[in-house]
Formats: sequence, C-alpha cells, structure tokens
Amino acid sequence: MDKPANKSRGEVAIPEAGEGAFIRFSVDALERLQAAVGDDYINVVISKLAKVDVKTYKLCIACAANDDGILAAFPWGLTLEEVNIKILDALFLTIHGRDWAEQQEFERKKVEKELDDLQSRLEANPQMAAYLSSKLPTKQDTESD
Repeated sequence: MDKPANKSRGEVAIPEAGEGAFIRFSVDALERLQAAVGDDYINVVISKLAKVDVKTYKLCIACAANDDGILAAFPWGLTLEEVNIKILDALFLTIHGRDWAEQQEFERKKVEKELDDLQSRLEANPQMAAYLSSKLPTKQDTESD
C-alpha cells in the first residue's frame, strides 16, 4: 500500500495514475458522494465496494481525485482490490484519521476490550453468567424441523 501523499490531510497517493495523483475525500468530495448516493452514503459505498461495484469505484475516484483526468486510465494497472483499499484508506483517513487497516485494527481492539470487560464482569458475578447462559438458545432450539 502506498503511503498517503499527506496522511494528515487524508490524501492517498495513486502514482499509477500519474505523477502527483491522489485521492482525498474533502468535505466537498463527501458532499458530492452523498448527493450521488444518498444520506446513508458511507454505508452504501462501503457495501458496494465490497461487492466490487465498478461504478461506485469510479464515482468515488471522480469525487475525490485531485485531477479530473485521473479516471482516464482507470484502474491504472492495479487490481480492483488495490483500488478498493486506496478508496477505503482515503475515506477512513478523512472520517477517523486512520487508514482502512488501522481502522480495522482499532475496531478489533475495541471489540476485544469489550469482550474482556464482559468476561471480567461475568467472572465477578457468576450468578449473572448463569442467568445469561440460561437465556442462550440450545441446539434443540436452533434445529429446524
């Protein structure tokens, strides 16, 4: 993965698209994306990127590119997965100040901490653990007839 052109500004370099080419989701870029996709645009875009929706790739690049000509040779010899990561990096840098991988790691650690906290609370209160266990579905409950 390329280092962002300027990570603090949310820029992700795309040298394959030409010298100095990058994408960045400025507020204006996010507004263009929202206007094109709708109010739930972040979730919609992430979902469509996961489904390899090429129109969404191009829309994101068109909204976030620092040069209007950047789409001319899309995907610039990159795999769509590589393009996907660049788009997600730029999006998450703008929203969270972390690229996609950093955000995934952040979320993983957050869930681990929540699970550790829950485990500690359950160990401190075995009655609660027994009660919650009694509320879990059994194998018989989940089997279909």
